[in-house]
Amino acid sequence: MIGSPREARFGGSEPRRGWTWLAPWIVGNLVVLGLFALDLRHLDGGMVSPGAYWGRDFVNVWTAGRLLIEGRLELLYDLAGYHRFQLEQFGRIGQHNYSYPPLALPLALPFGLLPYPVALLAWLGATGWFFVRAARSWWVRATGLPAWLVLATPAGLVNIWAGHYGFLIGGLLLYGWRNLEARPVLAGICFGLLAIKPHIAILVPLMLLARGEWRAIGAAAVTVVVLVAGSAALFGIDRWIEYITVTLGVQAALIDAGNSFFRFMSTSLATGLLHWSMPRTTAFAIHWAQAALAAAMVVHGARRGSTQQVALLAATATFLVLPYAFNYDLTVSAMAAGMLLYVPRLQGWERRLVLGGFMAAQLGMVLVAAGIPGIALLLWGLFVAQYRSTVTATVER
Repeated sequence: MIGSPREARFGGSEPRRGWTWLAPWIVGNLVVLGLFALDLRHLDGGMVSPGAYWGRDFVNVWTAGRLLIEGRLELLYDLAGYHRFQLEQFGRIGQHNYSYPPLALPLALPFGLLPYPVALLAWLGATGWFFVRAARSWWVRATGLPAWLVLATPAGLVNIWAGHYGFLIGGLLLYGWRNLEARPVLAGICFGLLAIKPHIAILVPLMLLARGEWRAIGAAAVTVVVLVAGSAALFGIDRWIEYITVTLGVQAALIDAGNSFFRFMSTSLATGLLHWSMPRTTAFAIHWAQAALAAAMVVHGARRGSTQQVALLAATATFLVLPYAFNYDLTVSAMAAGMLLYVPRLQGWERRLVLGGFMAAQLGMVLVAAGIPGIALLLWGLFVAQYRSTVTATVER
């Protein structure tokens, strides 16, 4: 094994507490509180804006469940047919698409059995509970704060507003890293389940290889193979062909988000540069250069830090590497920033970088509105602070 995973208190000292530390939570959540207020103001029979329904992206989870129950899966990746089906269910809803691979369908099934409002509450409740359980030991030990507060980070509230997968994906990442040393096969299964949103796991294989975690790698690979083969057997190989040939192209097109709302939520430096009308070749060259730097720094950190430090460092780096990702999936990065905010050993400039990273999911949207690729820049600040903490901290055994 390259390096030795060493568990330690995050930051190595007693956490800071006090009412002054509420300020980042209050200021960091102002944007999404405003978005909730706008949705309530425009709420009309479930519609919260032209084309958007309450719970926003959760309509795709529920729709997939309904299509599975009704035996109409041929519509799942048929953009026109999928939209017609949603018009039947929701009325004047705008164009959506199911952007997840067929192996995610069993997850949608139980929610499709419920009325939509009940299903939305069950989705947020179940995934939120899962994330709290996964985060509890690291979060409470580092901050001394109640575990449920990990749901109220700026990224957590964006995920609630968007009705997205951020708590589920974040929980799988945390359970995987937490079990890596004691139960590597279980850790690998958790990492394999990330195939629900496979791009979010882009750095996991690299980290496991850097640390020589062969049992976890094997378990993850077997899990993915079983999920792909099982879903092909259950739902047909055509669903996979449609996902690869149609849906992946639709999602890739969102990297150049233009003036759509997606650009406000994108964590991608490439998206920000393209909005400046930078040539695609130049924008992607810059993006991949900084992505390579981030990946190299994570590999170096993997040789020096504890499993916990490496896990949280890689979680932030993921969104520097990916050209396609959004702020509702920053739940683990926001948690990492929150943990760093509550320990005293950081220098003043580092603490300011961490504070910006903590608020990146929402403050970054304001910067994007001003024409600055703010989420990516704020995440770089957080990443630098995490990297320094990982490679320089004195680890308590």
